[in-house]
Amino acid sequence: MGGRQKGTPNKTTKKMKEAIETIINDQLIHRLGDDIEQLTPNERTKLLTALLRYYMPTIISQPDVDGQEVPIIIIEQGI
Repeated sequence: MGGRQKGTPNKTTKKMKEAIETIINDQLIHRLGDDIEQLTPNERTKLLTALLRYYMPTIISQPDVDGQEVPIIIIEQGI
């Protein structure tokens, strides 16, 4: 049969992902850095605090029940 074999990456998809990555790295990240520098320290702190939830898992602590330890639940949050 013709066409690409099963498991072979799609070249167009790969090229699109690379193009989007280039745009994000060259434009968005540099511009975002400049914009963040123009914020007040209070605004910068609020922004970074809001972005942390996409970078780190949320930790929820549970109170002890009848003196027994209750495990901490970690909820993974992705972008």
